[in-house]
Amino acid sequence: MKKTLLVFGLALTSSVWAADSQWLLCDDGGLALNVVSHRLGAEEKLTDLALIHGSQILLGELKGDEGDVVLKSADKKVFKGHVKIKDKLVTVNGSLLLSGKISSPVNAQLKCKEMEGSGK
Repeated sequence: MKKTLLVFGLALTSSVWAADSQWLLCDDGGLALNVVSHRLGAEEKLTDLALIHGSQILLGELKGDEGDVVLKSADKKVFKGHVKIKDKLVTVNGSLLLSGKISSPVNAQLKCKEMEGSGK
């Protein structure tokens, strides 16, 4: 998982950061989340999410700091649920569909570390 997070880090460090951009790496020991927030126009905030579960990486977007999301991978793995970002803590509640129609509930609070380059 550390290699996956390193790849995200390298990809994002080449980006230009606005003063209010934020990049967080979050985990609870079994689930990890890469969070990159940036402005979408003058008043809206867009948050790119990458949920990492084992070797699976599910991607999606969240408008603002809280809401319902659908995160997907190229091979049709899916997370559907609710994400709330507050300070350096992210709450993830929902269902993870990894193989066929078998879903696993996800109810996690992930502690985050703010990464350099966040613009803050």
